[in-house]
Amino acid sequence: LGALEPVFQSILVNAVNICEANFGVLYTYENDAFHPAAEFGVEPELSAFIAQRGSFQPRPETTLDRLTQASEIIRCADILAEDVTNPMTKFGGARSY
Repeated sequence: LGALEPVFQSILVNAVNICEANFGVLYTYENDAFHPAAEFGVEPELSAFIAQRGSFQPRPETTLDRLTQASEIIRCADILAEDVTNPMTKFGGARSY
């Protein structure tokens, strides 16, 4: 990410503030995988999970999988209704994307 790290961090901080979210994680998507690019307000357990997992391909039938196949914005109002094993919920308490 190099020189883009501060840019991604600034984008994420602004998005978290605009959305009045508790935390945020920004990923880039390249070569069929998501790559962590920035975190803001993330609990240590979730941050450790993100660092350990690194880049990943989305599991089939998940919100992130649908995102990779759509040419529009994807919104998930309740992650638990779709995927009770989602790490963002498990480690960070997230409920929406």
